[in-house]
Amino acid sequence: MSLTRRLAWRPGRTDAAFSFTTPGGKELFTFSSDVDLSSLVPAASVAYAPRGVGKSPIRFGATFSVPITSLWQTQSLTDRLTTASSLTTKLRTSATDGTTTHLALTGGPQWDLSTRATADLRIVSPGIQVWGSTRIKIQGSPSDGTSLADLAFRDESAEFKYAIPFQADVGLTVRFARGEIEADVHYHGSADQYVLYSSDTLAQATQVVGGTPPVVSSPPFTSTYAAVRAVANVAMAGNYRIGRLMRVHLGVLTDRSPVPTDSSSVFTKVDLYRVTSGFSLTGASLSGSIGLAYGWGRGDDRTLVVTAGGLPGLASLKVRTLNFIYALSYAF
Repeated sequence: MSLTRRLAWRPGRTDAAFSFTTPGGKELFTFSSDVDLSSLVPAASVAYAPRGVGKSPIRFGATFSVPITSLWQTQSLTDRLTTASSLTTKLRTSATDGTTTHLALTGGPQWDLSTRATADLRIVSPGIQVWGSTRIKIQGSPSDGTSLADLAFRDESAEFKYAIPFQADVGLTVRFARGEIEADVHYHGSADQYVLYSSDTLAQATQVVGGTPPVVSSPPFTSTYAAVRAVANVAMAGNYRIGRLMRVHLGVLTDRSPVPTDSSSVFTKVDLYRVTSGFSLTGASLSGSIGLAYGWGRGDDRTLVVTAGGLPGLASLKVRTLNFIYALSYAF
């Protein structure tokens, strides 16, 4: 039995404000966004060695898991265009907080090619979603010199779908007298464009033009879409024994995003690269490790909005991460 957090993506809050002059007047634009995507995976595993533990050159393993994926995000936008004769504003806020539950199977063999080399293969089935729900809140209020509009939407149990495609890993470990080197290739499958958020709840829209009475309507919710592209990532790591109990570790890996480069997904594509290093200590009862992981990457430029003055609001994301890694175990 195990409980792991396989995914934890929270790049930090984005806050931006711009003031610029357009041919029509002066414009002030602000934007803020925050997101948290994580996956908690309870699992149960079994293993089988045909000739017994420690004697069989080939071993098999299987895992049944229940990935629980949570996606929380907020976004706020304000836009004010002041001209010599009018004031145009756009105000919009949105928030979602949802969770999905999947079922998945993992399996594969591990084969000792020789006393110094071991190969392994892991295959992960596409996740079968058994439940998904999210809270969605949207408010908007555009206005100009002649009209005022207001939009309000809230659904406490909108439908939330999140695709977990087929995955596979292949690896090779080579052992030496004082250390070992391991290389792995990870394949992440694709998923066609699908509806991420959907709702049957209607919004309430109110519009006032000039001195006329308010007009109230109930527009439907505009569904949000996502898609997944197939990618392959590689990793290489090694360790070297220094002394009787301690080892030094070093690793490099790619973390290319499965988000497509086109507009078929609401998510932003960010390709990352990582370097890790650290030390481990193995004793008779007490064992532990400590290390650092540095990551960097950049996302695709995306148009978030067209401002009241007609200018595209482009966003470019750069990522730098530094993680402290540690582990401690005690054997009774």
